[in-house]
Amino acid sequence: MLGYVARLAFTSLWRNRWISSVAILTTAVLLLILSGFFVLMASLSVSVQALQAKVNVVVYLKDAIGDSQRQDLETQLRAKPGVVSVAYSSKSDALSQLRAQFSDRPALISAVEGNPLPASYQVVLKDPSNAATFAQQISLLDGVDSVDFKQDTVQRLLAISRFVRIGGILVMLGLTGAVVFIMVNIARMGIYARRQEIEIMRLVGATDWFVRWPFVVEGALCGLLAALLTVGVVSMGYHRIIANVARTLAFLPLVFAPTFLYKLAAAAIVLGIAVGGGGSLFAVRRFWQVEA
Repeated sequence: MLGYVARLAFTSLWRNRWISSVAILTTAVLLLILSGFFVLMASLSVSVQALQAKVNVVVYLKDAIGDSQRQDLETQLRAKPGVVSVAYSSKSDALSQLRAQFSDRPALISAVEGNPLPASYQVVLKDPSNAATFAQQISLLDGVDSVDFKQDTVQRLLAISRFVRIGGILVMLGLTGAVVFIMVNIARMGIYARRQEIEIMRLVGATDWFVRWPFVVEGALCGLLAALLTVGVVSMGYHRIIANVARTLAFLPLVFAPTFLYKLAAAAIVLGIAVGGGGSLFAVRRFWQVEA
């Protein structure tokens, strides 16, 4: 049974090689666009995550705070859920950072008398969306003078993140739908070209699935070949694309997972087989309903 289905699928694929080639190339182009968009989405996601990692909650301390009270405050900060790291910056550290930042403007530095800058804690949260709630809670602790969490920056980052996710899902669904539409119509053409053969097989007692499976396997093979073609093109240009993205966004510490390319290739292959076989199955079922 399996051998017959596979042999018939390969024979049909070769017999209709021009139509199959059109299906493979068209599907490959759409899968390539989808893969490129997926790489872009992943790059934007990494960029947003890198920016979110730079958003710190700054807890400014009162000048009169003692060492023991400061240690207690640090313990409370570290114990808060969602806190990734806590870094202390003393008054002298803050002044040194100010002098380094404005080293090219010595007149401004010389105008600063004493050290008016407060000590502070730099707190990194796992989820920046909790910054407002966290800041409100911390501001009530003893020894805390004020809390700054750059609310506008956090809100913009969250808005960008939502837009990237929603937009990416919509575009990917649209491209996937286009691939399925093409495979369905290509399969429908093949079915109508062999409709007399199908009718003869049904007249001699062949089951529906016995007739359907060769078409499904043929569609899956078209999807697989299209996916392999896409993977080959993406593999050749992937590192160049990533290098260009990293060069364009040089101000961000972008780190791409070394397994990302393999995951992308696996996703393209699975999607190609699924839409190819699924589209052919849908076309065969529609043919059965029309002919019934």
